[in-house]
Amino acid sequence: MIQYLPPAAQRVRLTIRNWNPRYVFADQRAVALIEVKIGRHTGDGRGTGWVELPAGATAYDSGWTDVPASFRGAEIVLQYRWEGRDVVRCLGTGWTDGVRDPFPPLFSWFEVEVPTSTPVVAVFGSSTAAGVGAERPLIDSWFGLWAREHGVVPMFVAHSGDKALAWSSVSNRKWSLYGDEAVPVDAVLYAMGSNDWAERVSLAVLQHRVETTIGGIRVRTDAPIFGTTITPRRKRPPNEQTRIAYNEWLQESGLFAGVIDLAAAVSLPDGTLDPAVDHDGTHVNPRGHARLAAAVPPSVMHAVASRRCRQGRRRLCPHPR
Repeated sequence: MIQYLPPAAQRVRLTIRNWNPRYVFADQRAVALIEVKIGRHTGDGRGTGWVELPAGATAYDSGWTDVPASFRGAEIVLQYRWEGRDVVRCLGTGWTDGVRDPFPPLFSWFEVEVPTSTPVVAVFGSSTAAGVGAERPLIDSWFGLWAREHGVVPMFVAHSGDKALAWSSVSNRKWSLYGDEAVPVDAVLYAMGSNDWAERVSLAVLQHRVETTIGGIRVRTDAPIFGTTITPRRKRPPNEQTRIAYNEWLQESGLFAGVIDLAAAVSLPDGTLDPAVDHDGTHVNPRGHARLAAAVPPSVMHAVASRRCRQGRRRLCPHPR
């Protein structure tokens, strides 16, 4: 698995679980991790400057590890050997036995320690936010591309196939999987809802699901939340007008600090999906992810800067007029 480390990264902490957060709330069978290490990525899953991490088993926690200077502002690669059964596979950019694998075994993520001057933005979404259709899932998703360009630490609360409905339980089990105690973010990009719409629910049901999940986010942060419009699909479903009405409703809902029009970035003038960015009829290809990243307006970083300035973290404060 590979990931990009921001230039300001000081330490990292690795977690590996044998679960798929879309479906389950506990590990499958315990999996032994015989060899765990991270290095600077040199291409195709290979690396250099390896840092050995402790061996262990799922649920695996490496503890905090210092980041070598050569890793900062670069891609890092995680390598591990494992032994076990009933191993869950999850979307990611990985290699298994040297062969490119879009669904590598186990679910792993890095926490990154950065100075308080470094902005952190989260995306709450599903497959497109996670990078399905990108050259490299997650790292080259539209959100990953945008975060790198703006020096932002990206927090992915996103998984292929997920729905707002799955986050509406009062038990909050899904939230606990991603860490209820995560460091407060400076902004949230709300990119959920496409799979709810694909269920052919009514506009009222779709709106209710979104309002409910916005409430769940608000319990955890007072950061500005930006909505995103639902992108079209190659084959227009019977409830295409629901998507159009939902995208219009976002602007007037009062739920968001602003709305990012992702749909317009990948649509033809008639509102249909542009064939030039069509990956599989549902998701966009690398060109499409680049367009989506470019569609995020400067107002998002302006909101991040204003929030950080109010909190006394002045690195991104707007210059006085």
